[in-house]
Amino acid sequence: MIRPFFMLAYAHNLRMVMNSMFKGMAAVTYIGTLLLFHLIIFAIIGTKFFAKVSPTEFGTFYRSCISLFTLLTTANYPNVMLNAMDSSLFNVIFFIVFLVVGLFIFLNLALATVFNSYKERIEHDLLVHKNRAKIAFQAAFKLCDPEGTGAVEKQIFVLVFKYLRPNLSEEELEALFSIADMDRTNKIEHENFGVVVVLYNIIFTKKRFRIEARRENKWYLRWLQLQDQLRMILTFKLPFTNLLAAETFIDVSVVINLILLIATDYVDRNYRENIYVFLNTILVIHSLEMSAVLLTNYKKFFYELFNVLDLIVLIVALLEWIIEGQGGDLVALRSIRLLRLLRHNEGFDLLFQAMVRSAPVLMALFCVLLQIMYFFAVVGMDLLQGKLTRENVPQDLDYHTQNYYGLNYDSLVNGLIVQFNLLVVNNWFIVADAACRVTNEGMRAFFIIFYIVGKYQNTST
Repeated sequence: MIRPFFMLAYAHNLRMVMNSMFKGMAAVTYIGTLLLFHLIIFAIIGTKFFAKVSPTEFGTFYRSCISLFTLLTTANYPNVMLNAMDSSLFNVIFFIVFLVVGLFIFLNLALATVFNSYKERIEHDLLVHKNRAKIAFQAAFKLCDPEGTGAVEKQIFVLVFKYLRPNLSEEELEALFSIADMDRTNKIEHENFGVVVVLYNIIFTKKRFRIEARRENKWYLRWLQLQDQLRMILTFKLPFTNLLAAETFIDVSVVINLILLIATDYVDRNYRENIYVFLNTILVIHSLEMSAVLLTNYKKFFYELFNVLDLIVLIVALLEWIIEGQGGDLVALRSIRLLRLLRHNEGFDLLFQAMVRSAPVLMALFCVLLQIMYFFAVVGMDLLQGKLTRENVPQDLDYHTQNYYGLNYDSLVNGLIVQFNLLVVNNWFIVADAACRVTNEGMRAFFIIFYIVGKYQNTST
């Protein structure tokens, strides 16, 4: 079991690669945290909306997490959404948004982050090695030229290299000196001394070096700051009007709000009513805090994306409470406030700023992809409209046994949903097989061409 570790111990290049990759993994933790929050928020929303229509996949928060995590791998798509899709065609929006954000953006962003971190680490290691080699070169030349004449005498050269390599013969030393003594003056000039260093490294030594990068532990410092704030709040030494204390209190209440939302799926109805009372109390506190921030600092408030998102979620939550009363399904949207916990970290702030700056380019690529999907959806309607039905599809196909009848070309919306399903790739052949059986085998070219075009555009995105 531990044999692969022996390979790492003896393979210098492999050890360098692994070391660079692990040191670059710190940047991936930001993407991983975003993916975790993304999964938790959508699991809470999915449980509230689809627990009744799809209990196997979304019956509880745990089942929703498992189903959505599997959906990120595309292994259970589109089966995971078929029951919800049969209930209402608008439910497809939930799965499309989840896949676009989680699969097409976050996972691709994680891959790009790993690559860039690894590339930067390798470039940093090479730069450090180059600088150290330059310093070592200057030190070696000064060692061989103690009087500072700008050249190395043959006698000193022989003494130094005999000290470094006592086993070298006179012939080897003579050959090494002759190669570097290009002017045949029995001296090695400074510009030619590099030849000696290169030959010495290549022929006589095996260089091994380790680059260690140290950085300040920001997470630990943040934890200490949070401890101080909580201690002051609990001991009433810091008033609530203090900004840091207020933000800490609201952050803690957001976490409590999330735990209570998850708990509503596992408690009896009587206890659930009490939980909703607590949830609404937290909503009132959050609304008061948001009102205070708007009144005191409204000019800078709308410059931050987190603040705007917070405000929208609170407005929706208040409208849901007023319209639906206590215990509505839209209460799950309050879990989106979990994202406010990320705004205190500089790394997440830079990540979100990068995503906002790249949004125009992503929107342009998305519009091109939507046009391609629209074109193929219209062509699919001309070729397959009204044909993917229970009367036409043979019962031995997976399309029939897995109840894929919602994936058809009977309307433009259905056609776009099928094209999106083909982009996700998983089980696309099931629709293609059914389409070929109700028409002819040449219909498979339609799906293959869209796969090639869509996959190319998706890769570009």
